[in-house]
Amino acid sequence: MRLVLSAAVLGSVLAGCAPPQLPPLNFSVPNIGLSARPLDAEVRSLTVTLGRPDELMGLIDWEHVDDTGGGAITAAWQNALQEALDRTLIFRDGGSKRVSVAVKVLKLEFSRDWEFTESSAEAVARYEVIDRTNGDIVYTQEIAASGAVPFGYEGLTMDAEYISELRIRESINRAVQNNISLFLQAAETIDVTKPMFPAGTT
Repeated sequence: MRLVLSAAVLGSVLAGCAPPQLPPLNFSVPNIGLSARPLDAEVRSLTVTLGRPDELMGLIDWEHVDDTGGGAITAAWQNALQEALDRTLIFRDGGSKRVSVAVKVLKLEFSRDWEFTESSAEAVARYEVIDRTNGDIVYTQEIAASGAVPFGYEGLTMDAEYISELRIRESINRAVQNNISLFLQAAETIDVTKPMFPAGTT
């Protein structure tokens, strides 16, 4: 009986010492509403992929973001972008054009020079809107955005190492949220009848 009680107490102590789990990636863009200039185009496919090594513009921060080889990053980015498009209604179901939206992640890195006052990260991605009828590249742009988390964001009662990792994770979340937000703003300038690169010109 004493052995059972001792094991139970030891288990409780070890569980109490276990570091808390970091929250999942959350790229969902806050505080967005309906687009003021919806496009006469319907999105038929939406993809998010990682750039090839020769395309990258910086690091993909696997250690602090994704230990699955990129699957978590692309899935979270795609889900957040789909949610944003659904909420803004910038693309219209039944529009005269049928398009694909393709995103290629080129950088997702936190600043290794951050000070105790703030942590920051940068997200860079190439967005393309492609006419599915003829292959025209209606829109393409590389978008860079940063995200910052002030010192003290997470309080002062938790383990110091956990606090550091939490700030890094949140700064990356904010960088991607801001990146998607900039794309939504840029998308309102798209003229689906005037492709940036007609098929055969790239």
